[in-house]
Amino acid sequence: MNTKFFTILIFVMFSCKNEDRNLVDVSNISKFPKTEFLATLENNISDDKNAVYCATLPFAWNEIIQETGKPTNINKNYNDLILLNNSKSYIDVLTKDEYESSIEIEAETIKANVFFKKSLPFEFKLNS
Repeated sequence: MNTKFFTILIFVMFSCKNEDRNLVDVSNISKFPKTEFLATLENNISDDKNAVYCATLPFAWNEIIQETGKPTNINKNYNDLILLNNSKSYIDVLTKDEYESSIEIEAETIKANVFFKKSLPFEFKLNS
């Protein structure tokens, strides 16, 4: 795999925009051994773990591809990156006015940001 694209993936930033919300502090994902964080909906889901997926990563990856071009020679050992690179499941999930995206390139660092502008209605208030 091209080292540049692996470096890009590491620096991809993704999150939901905090607009007057009381969110919990950021935690290290290693604190959740029974939870998998999926890069795409094409990733396999374990029978014995919780799975968390957020479309911001594929949207951010799409920003990088549009700016730099799609990588064509990814090492087969990087299955998550291969799935992310080929994912189509995020397309048309949000309309252009439901998210913001930006990309910043400085030397070997690429920073892509995607923020949802959409709130999901829940019947009951969620607790932290």
